[in-house]
Amino acid sequence: MRDLRADEGPELLRDYVGHPLMVHDRPVSMRIAAVGTILLVGVSACGGEPAPRPSLSSAPTCSESVGGQAAPTDGYRVVAGAVAVPTDRVIGVASSGESAPAAGLFAKWGLLVRTGATAEVSVESGPALIGWGNPAVPASSVRITACPEGTPPQPWTAFAGGTWLAAPACVPLVIRAGDEVAPARMRIGVPCV
Repeated sequence: MRDLRADEGPELLRDYVGHPLMVHDRPVSMRIAAVGTILLVGVSACGGEPAPRPSLSSAPTCSESVGGQAAPTDGYRVVAGAVAVPTDRVIGVASSGESAPAAGLFAKWGLLVRTGATAEVSVESGPALIGWGNPAVPASSVRITACPEGTPPQPWTAFAGGTWLAAPACVPLVIRAGDEVAPARMRIGVPCV
């Protein structure tokens, strides 16, 4: 983990944030297993009732952060008092390199968590998966523990990661931090209407 310099700002976070081929040191099979579980649940429930949403989760910690920042960058919005997400722009998508069609695309974006806070980010509905950390593990829900106050010295902890999905979509998230719960709509490859 290292602190971001003031002149690195959003460019570094945007370029460094967790694309699977750039920052991961674990085998792709871990992500494929998570996506395979989702597909298996979906296929086994074919019929009259929709498949129940699996409750997969991951939990990155301070040691998996990419550093600290003094404040959320332009285009980021603070949600639930302790999390900042890029809700003001459409986030580009690229091939994820995953063999599972449900995770064929990846949109990399950084998540900022107020230093000293713990937050949970969940996909409210739809087939998208999210993940941050090193490696970022695709999941429907992620509990993030930021660094303790003073480590890094900046008030925000930055995590690399993003969203996996089959096709561009407006992805609804629910963000919980302390007693606050708030929605956020992520523009993954398309605008939200």
